[in-house]
Amino acid sequence: MMMRRKWVMHRIRAMHRIRMMRRIRLAALAAALSLFAWAGLVGAALRVTAAPQGTAAPPGTAAPPGTAAPQGTAAPPGTAAPQGPIFDPPGVPMVLVPAGGFLMGSDEGNEEEAPRRRVYLDAFYIDKYPVWNGAYKGERMGYGPKFEGPRRPAVGMNWRQARDHCRALGKRLPTEAEWEKAARGPEGWKFPWGNRWDPDRLIWIRNSGERTHPVDRTARTHASPYGAVDMAGNVWEWVADWYAGDYYRRGIDRNPKGPAAGRLRVLRGGSWYSDDPWDLDAADRRRNVPDFWDNDYGFRCAKSAP
Repeated sequence: MMMRRKWVMHRIRAMHRIRMMRRIRLAALAAALSLFAWAGLVGAALRVTAAPQGTAAPPGTAAPPGTAAPQGTAAPPGTAAPQGPIFDPPGVPMVLVPAGGFLMGSDEGNEEEAPRRRVYLDAFYIDKYPVWNGAYKGERMGYGPKFEGPRRPAVGMNWRQARDHCRALGKRLPTEAEWEKAARGPEGWKFPWGNRWDPDRLIWIRNSGERTHPVDRTARTHASPYGAVDMAGNVWEWVADWYAGDYYRRGIDRNPKGPAAGRLRVLRGGSWYSDDPWDLDAADRRRNVPDFWDNDYGFRCAKSAP
């Protein structure tokens, strides 16, 4: 096999040398053209002059990709400046979910997920990752040693402790609708990576080793259409809303924030302990009392975009 590769490389180099010799002969032939013909070519070349400095490109001509607008150039009136990922606080990335509609809910899952409908949300930011141990400074009810590690998701806090952590940073828990849009994208994908189940794109019971995994790992991971990571698996995530089984049927279609009151709070996303793809579907809804905690309960924060 090695000899075969060496022979192929030898042939490639030989062909390359042949091409170079042909190019040299053509160049010599061009140099042998008559003086008058050469002068004519030079004159034609000299007539092709560049536009003077400061001359604008023809109307409708776009700047080269990646070329910034001149300094001091303002956006057209009423045009918002482009926005992208931010860090808040430093070291904690947040991704932008732009304003617009998305397909929320499902007609194929549990009754509480129906109906599938289009919902409009204002722009917001959401943490790229679930809050990890190294970034969590609040209180928690408890967790075992196998969930330690600075980059593993923080677990063991109840809903109020998750809320208080976000508040201390000037942020908040995402609404259920915000979480779902960040996970599914505008077209309402079944999973954060698309509509087809892939057991190797997330952390669940079949590959977790019954523990959480670092949020910024490079294997068995995924990003949603907006760049949010671990929206399926690893840890369930508390969101802001009270739970109601019929809320999707009676909720508003513009910036819904859940029922005004209730007994249970919503969790989304599935965890390292989930053993069924239906539990890891981005439309799946779970709930528990706000004081409950577990070693597969985590969260991420959000905030409204300016």
